[in-house]
Amino acid sequence: MIAPMNRRWGTCCVSALCIGGAWALAARPNPPAPGSDPKSAASATSAAAPSSASAPARFQVPHFGGLTLDGEWIEFPDSFRDRLVLVVVWASWCPHCRKELPYWKQAYDAYHDRGFELLGISVDASRRRTEEQLREFLATNDIRWPQIYQDAQNLSLMLAADYLPMIYLVDGRTGRTIAAENELRLTRLSRVLARELPRRRPAGAPATTSKAVHGGEIP
Repeated sequence: MIAPMNRRWGTCCVSALCIGGAWALAARPNPPAPGSDPKSAASATSAAAPSSASAPARFQVPHFGGLTLDGEWIEFPDSFRDRLVLVVVWASWCPHCRKELPYWKQAYDAYHDRGFELLGISVDASRRRTEEQLREFLATNDIRWPQIYQDAQNLSLMLAADYLPMIYLVDGRTGRTIAAENELRLTRLSRVLARELPRRRPAGAPATTSKAVHGGEIP
C-alpha cells in the first residue's frame, strides 16, 4: 500500500503545504483507481493503488532545481545527463516509504556503478521534522543518495505527489519518464533497471547483445 496524500483534507495526516495560498497535502483512504482521473477521484472513499495506466504513471517530470543536503545545486534532469534517475518524493515518517526503502537501497547498491542514480525529495517538514532529524535518519539507515529538503514541499506539488512515496524513473539524457509508480515498487524496480540500463550506451557506440542480469533483486 501507499501512504496517500490529498490536497483538500488537511486535518487527516499531514500539515498544510503552502504555495502563496492554502495548498494542503493530507491523507485520503486510497490513491486513484487505475485509469481514473486523480482530480475526480480525490474524494473517493475506496480505490485501488495506481497502475502503469494511471495518470501519475505517465506524468512528465518537469525541469526543476534544488539544493541537496550536501550543498550541491541540482538542475533536473541536466545534472544527471548520462544516467537513469529514480526521483522519489518521500518522507522518513512515512511507513510505506520505509517499506520501499530496502528495495531502493538494493537497487542503488547494485546499479549505481552501471548508470543508475537516485534523487530523494523529502517532505519531512510537512510533519515538522527538521533537517537535522532527516540527516540522522539518513545516517542511521545508510542512505547515501542526494536528498532535497529545502523547498521540497513546493517540488512535491510540482511533481503531483498526492501520496507517498511518488516514484518516477527518468532518462537524464532526454528527460523522458520511462516508468513510474507500481511499475517500480518492490522487486519490480530491479527488473526495470536490469532491462533499461543495458539499452543505454554512449552516442555512436555499437549495440551489445549481452543479456540483462536481474541482479539486485530482493526475493
